[in-house]
Amino acid sequence: MSVSISRVQMMSLMYWMVLGTGFLSMPLAISHFTVRDGWISALLFSISSLIVAATCALYLRAFPTTRLSEAIVTTFGPIVGHALGLWLAVWLWIHTALSLNQFMHFVATTVMPRTPLPVLEFALFFPITYAVFLGLEVIARFGEFIIPITIPVFGVLTGFMVLKMHIQALVPILADGWSPVLQASLQPDVSFALQLLLVLEILPELRDPETLSRDVLLVGAMVTISFVIIEIIAVATLGGAATYLQYPMLEVIRGIEAGRFIQRLDTIYVMGMVVVIMLKAATLQYMLHSSIRSVFKVPVSPILLMSGTALTGASGIYFWRNNFEFAHYSLFVSPAYFCATLLVLPLATVLVHRMGSWARDIRKARTQ
Repeated sequence: MSVSISRVQMMSLMYWMVLGTGFLSMPLAISHFTVRDGWISALLFSISSLIVAATCALYLRAFPTTRLSEAIVTTFGPIVGHALGLWLAVWLWIHTALSLNQFMHFVATTVMPRTPLPVLEFALFFPITYAVFLGLEVIARFGEFIIPITIPVFGVLTGFMVLKMHIQALVPILADGWSPVLQASLQPDVSFALQLLLVLEILPELRDPETLSRDVLLVGAMVTISFVIIEIIAVATLGGAATYLQYPMLEVIRGIEAGRFIQRLDTIYVMGMVVVIMLKAATLQYMLHSSIRSVFKVPVSPILLMSGTALTGASGIYFWRNNFEFAHYSLFVSPAYFCATLLVLPLATVLVHRMGSWARDIRKARTQ
């Protein structure tokens, strides 16, 4: 039986693909360059969404039902195609390890400070492996399931956080000019936004691929609204202190007190973040597994799946030994790496495919 996911399921997967770790690292990344105008950097995410939607439209015209890794191998041939396909697989491996690193450090910082990271990685190994083994449809259904749960919870928490906001922390607008705003937008509007293009790797599993560009644009709009709300709340509540906090939103929620019986709502936030990061990691692990099968032409294997999950988990521990290395990679390395892999590579694949089609049409016209 063929696997197919609906438009709502696809959009929920892509939404959590961005916000799964965006809730954690986006406010910190923006506050590294600007605090007061950070919401403008988050608003610029909408421009990146337009670029992503246009890229999806161009790709669909050339490859209506072909996943990205297969299109790369087919277009560039056996040598160059396999090399570029391996580049995509390595990127997925590193990015999955990055997500697992964020998960382990977040859990270790918030609820399990004395637990060694390998133990946390081992506990995460089983649910991710089992989810990928069940298939994308099960992962997508879970992503769809948690949407109606998180929206009202986030709405209630936002209502409590609004009571502690100080709007004067947001003015004057653009007092330092556009330069810090554009620098702050580099990671969220490149690294986070381009992750939406990962939907091309699950293109054959989509039930309605012809609406992909519109759906991605809608997801981009929802993510933009979420990012702007998060940034406004963080800045208006914490002010300049957001620059020195590892998890600004956690500190905002931790400070909520409504009467004597409503306190420590950060527990809800921690549980929600654990769920959505695991969902993102499982989706990335599925894409990594599919890209490896496309590039190396290997069959579905539980051994390959388990070894791949173990490898990404171990890489998440040893690639970034501390928060300084992680922050340096996220701020100064990931935008160029993400752009080359998720934007340049699909566009180059489409361009080479079109050039090959034009060359075949010219040769055919000459023979006639």
